[in-house]
Amino acid sequence: MLRPQDLQIDAVKTLGSALFLTDITPVFKKENGKPTDEKELEGYRYVVASELRGLEKIGVKISGHQQIEKPEGLEKVVFEGLTLTAYVIDGKLIVSAAATGIALKNKPSETKVT
Repeated sequence: MLRPQDLQIDAVKTLGSALFLTDITPVFKKENGKPTDEKELEGYRYVVASELRGLEKIGVKISGHQQIEKPEGLEKVVFEGLTLTAYVIDGKLIVSAAATGIALKNKPSETKVT
């Protein structure tokens, strides 16, 4: 049977190409869905607002170190390896997002981390 997480969602058609960074938060490792006592850092969640979706927000998780600083005001960003995954939890459809990299759209050479 096909499961929601088996779907391959086109991120650009779903979110558009105009994504504005609104926040950056740390992501800590979890065991069995609960945070560990050590507060071990797993990566960062970059919260973006999609112009195509009326500025609806979605958090995009990137493992590892923080790749860019939060800019003053809204700045357009571009992701490398952006994937969207659908899940059903308690009968509700949930969409999660992950990527391998992020850069400010207008200044990729200054902010892009490999």
